[in-house]
Amino acid sequence: MSNHEYPGHAIPKSTIVGSYFALLFLAAVMIGLSRLDVDRFGIDWMDLHAFKSVLIMSVALVMGIIVSMFLMGLRYESKLLNLTIFLSNFVFLLIFVLFTWTDTSFRGEVDPSFNQKINFTSPIKVEEESATPEKAPAPAAPQAAPAAEAAPAK
Repeated sequence: MSNHEYPGHAIPKSTIVGSYFALLFLAAVMIGLSRLDVDRFGIDWMDLHAFKSVLIMSVALVMGIIVSMFLMGLRYESKLLNLTIFLSNFVFLLIFVLFTWTDTSFRGEVDPSFNQKINFTSPIKVEEESATPEKAPAPAAPQAAPAAEAAPAK
């Protein structure tokens, strides 16, 4: 019986189990990073929220690489196919980013009547109230009774 009778690759069970446990571990790392309260570190010279986002996206990238290389079998495919898939993904990402950038950067150039910027207010994140408490409004003065209308002269 020939090895070329069936298409595809036989992936060893140890590779699948190892990928599974690596993905579980990386998912736990992502959850741990997402629950990390960076405000209590008290570092002002660096935006820790952005750094936390970069770390979480890096872990997600590693997870995507594990899935694509081992579970999808791209490790066993030709280098040209992998390069083509990799570069085409970045081309499509560049197209989406360019459309978004041109939409937000050149508003009002084509249609001068539309020159407003988007002021997005989050429906979830409540705006912080001002530091000084607002004064309670003064009670309204009682309104005087309307003046009697003068009777028309006869």
